Amino acid sequence: MKKFLTGLLMLMLMMTLTASAAEEKKPVRLARLPIIFLSEIPNKEIRIGLELKISRAVHLPLNKTLKAIDYIPVDESKSAMQDMWDKVSKKGRKKAKFQDAMEPLAKKLDADLIVCPVLRRFSETIFPSTGLSMTSEEHMISNASVELIIYDAKTKEITTKKETRSYNGEASNWGTARFLAEDCMTTAIDKTGLRRKVMSYLPARNRIDPSSDMPKAIERETVEHKTIERQ
Repeated sequence: MKKFLTGLLMLMLMMTLTASAAEEKKPVRLARLPIIFLSEIPNKEIRIGLELKISRAVHLPLNKTLKAIDYIPVDESKSAMQDMWDKVSKKGRKKAKFQDAMEPLAKKLDADLIVCPVLRRFSETIFPSTGLSMTSEEHMISNASVELIIYDAKTKEITTKKETRSYNGEASNWGTARFLAEDCMTTAIDKTGLRRKVMSYLPARNRIDPSSDMPKAIERETVEHKTIERQ
């Protein structure tokens, strides 16, 4: 009987410690920066569409219940990035890169993960066709380039992915700068493994293996995935 009671008390103690550990586990703090425009700024509808792709990529199902991620307000992240970029860009002689601001930004925001999307190129020109085309009276030249930067504060790793698309042909919805930019963003999200990274914060029993369809590119120029380890 004594052994039974001792075993029961030990079991209750282990359950209490396990529950306490679960309660004390802090949610991951995620800073999702708004898109940084280094190009011509697209109209509001296009901007919203691109921002929506990032928002969906960092969305964690059931997070309101599980409280696995604490999303830092976008305005707070934006303001902190502006302050940090001013400091980083003025420091030293070398030309500063957005990657240089990620580690100090994470410390300033107390963030575990930072997602920084950049639109580097966005242009579209339509002009009358030369008359050789049998199907269209207009010719279109479009370009778009996106960079996605992800910083993991725990491992101190920066993952970057650049995607570039261009189109030169008859005017078409498939050749617009909007279509090219959205394709770039979709591919960058997929190749950085952003969705998979976010899903990994779910408890094991709730995890989902994310999959995304990669649209066919008209013309692609890809800068290979890079992971930079910082000491």
